[in-house]
Amino acid sequence: MSSSLAIHTNLADALAAEAFIDPAGPTMPKITLGATLDPGFSVVSLKYEQTITYRGHGRDDRSPVFSGSGPNNLVLDFQNHVLGGTLSGRAEVLIRRPNGSTYWSGWQTTPARPIYGKNPESSALIEQAGSLPPIVIAKLRSDLQMFGADHLPFHRDGFGLFQLTDLAPGEIWHWRTHLAVGLTEHARRSAEAAAYPDSLRQSDPATYRRLPDYNAAELKLETYQSYDTGRYWQPRRSGLFGRNWRWVKTSPDTLFADRCLATERDLPDAP
Repeated sequence: MSSSLAIHTNLADALAAEAFIDPAGPTMPKITLGATLDPGFSVVSLKYEQTITYRGHGRDDRSPVFSGSGPNNLVLDFQNHVLGGTLSGRAEVLIRRPNGSTYWSGWQTTPARPIYGKNPESSALIEQAGSLPPIVIAKLRSDLQMFGADHLPFHRDGFGLFQLTDLAPGEIWHWRTHLAVGLTEHARRSAEAAAYPDSLRQSDPATYRRLPDYNAAELKLETYQSYDTGRYWQPRRSGLFGRNWRWVKTSPDTLFADRCLATERDLPDAP
């Protein structure tokens, strides 16, 4: 004697089609897995194996296998992973018959379910970044969209806030991790820009011996410009007999860094 078996996710909203990553953490949605049996039969426990896959824009991401066991309608454990895409897998149910004996149902496919992302508030991005320049770049590249209107990773030339490529799966779903990648890139660009004056002094000490480093405002503009083409500043002789140097804008035309400054003025102040 056996029972018909229906395996479902989220018993309370079995007809719901969407589950969202909470941007506040970000944290994964609480998805329950359960089984429905004929009257007289009951679920002793169930086991599950689930994975999340995402294949948008040429990617072929597959999460580790999330596995666990417990009573009926247990919450899936995604460990410390924050990932979206399509959740699917299998489950096995230990069933108790009306006479008290038990048997395993055998592994059965569970219904696939999409997991989507939600964009964090711009204030959270600015607070996490700690300064405006990286957020300015994200504003210009993605309009601060980690996810698009379809709630999947925003993609134009790359993924997410900074439109980056060569990202790990978590870095296109976990906005804090993605932001950290963007901050690292910005710090690298700033360090490279800061080293430029000394590279000139080292290459030609006789000529550039008095060339100054960038001040803070100059360094910010040079770093901004590094996200586009060319340099913002060029050295020019000044002072008596041209013995001293100063930094002047390379072109009277508006450069990318000028656009960044205009965008910065439209953003709230960083904490």
